Amino acid sequence: MKNVQKTDAEAPEKIVFHLLDRNSFEKWDQKTAYKPDDFAREGFVHLSTLAQIEGSANRYFEKHLSIWVFKLESTLLGKPLRYESAAGLADRSGRFPHYYAALPTEAIIAQAEWQRDSTGTFLLASLADFI
Repeated sequence: MKNVQKTDAEAPEKIVFHLLDRNSFEKWDQKTAYKPDDFAREGFVHLSTLAQIEGSANRYFEKHLSIWVFKLESTLLGKPLRYESAAGLADRSGRFPHYYAALPTEAIIAQAEWQRDSTGTFLLASLADFI
C-alpha cells in the first residue's frame, strides 16, 4: 500500500483556528470574508489545529497582550484548505492547515479574544469554554 499524503480538503481536523491581532480584528467588516493583510504576499491564510494553536499564538504574537481566535468548521472551507509542512521552520514539525482563499464568514463558527496569563503566556486552558 502506498503512503499518500493529504494536501487538499481531506482535512484530518473538523475544527481549525485562525489567530489575528486586535487591529486586524477591529478593521475587519464582519459581513465580508476575512483576508489577512499578508494574504497578497503569502497567498494563503495561516491556520492551526487544536494541537498547534498554543505554539502558534506564543510564537507569532509574542508582542501582543491579547489576540483574537476564529474557530472554523473545516468542512465549510472546501478545497482551498490544504495541510502542508511549515516552510523553512525546522523547529515546527507536522503539517499545518493553510487556506488558499479569503475565509468565508459562514465557516467562522465562533470568535473569542484570548488573553495572556499572568506569566505572559497564551495557554490553551484559558480557551476551554471556547474550544
